[in-house]
Amino acid sequence: MSRLSINLDILGAITAIVFYVSAIMVFIFRLEGKPQVGYFIGIFEFCLAVPMIYLLIKAPENNRPGLYYVQISLMLIWLVFE
Repeated sequence: MSRLSINLDILGAITAIVFYVSAIMVFIFRLEGKPQVGYFIGIFEFCLAVPMIYLLIKAPENNRPGLYYVQISLMLIWLVFE
């Protein structure tokens, strides 16, 4: 496994964790009646599209399986509709 592959794995793991935590926080603040806070967290969450697109671009170089593309694509679609 190359050093780039390991770095991409770390980037992907951190991005996924931040994505899920921020999505949960948006829903919590909406339930608490504070949609403005959820809105600002949502803006930050939308910025996570940048590392996800980078991961998709680098995926063919690292022979990622098809499920990898599906997972990242679904996260990006979520960001567009959310």
